[in-house]
Amino acid sequence: MRPTTGPIRVLVADDHPVVRRGMAALLASLDGVEVVAEAATGEEALRVRRRVTQLRAADGRPLDLTIDAPVRLPPLPAAVEVAAYRVAVEAVTNIARHSDGATVRLTLALRDAGSLTVTVADTGRCTEPWTPGVGIQSMHERVEQIGGTLTLRTTPQGATVTADLPPAIPA
Repeated sequence: MRPTTGPIRVLVADDHPVVRRGMAALLASLDGVEVVAEAATGEEALRVRRRVTQLRAADGRPLDLTIDAPVRLPPLPAAVEVAAYRVAVEAVTNIARHSDGATVRLTLALRDAGSLTVTVADTGRCTEPWTPGVGIQSMHERVEQIGGTLTLRTTPQGATVTADLPPAIPA
């Protein structure tokens, strides 16, 4: 066995969701193994892998992105799905462009009454609050437009973007 400096990162791909979940659970239970993503097809797995390996921190280091999400999300309104996607992409992009950290955790979590929380956190030093630019403003607008809230938090240990999205769009 070769020595490693961190966990072995695994992308699980199988067209059958039960097999995929089982493989992911088994691998995640092993010491030193981290399941970083799941894909339904080999083609999808290659797309995910290409996209993740292309991410770079502001100083050029590979961006270490961990995604923590339920295997299956309930059906959500299209506007909520789009808002979740846009917040995740914009927050990770901002980290890649502006943070001195190279570690990012993207978490999708279901809350009471079916609301969805999207959290993106980095480990870059952050001694001052962010100055809102076009990206932060567009995240705020998109989330508020569907009745959600967006919170930005900065600490010396890193920054966190949290979007709390409703299970349904207000009429």
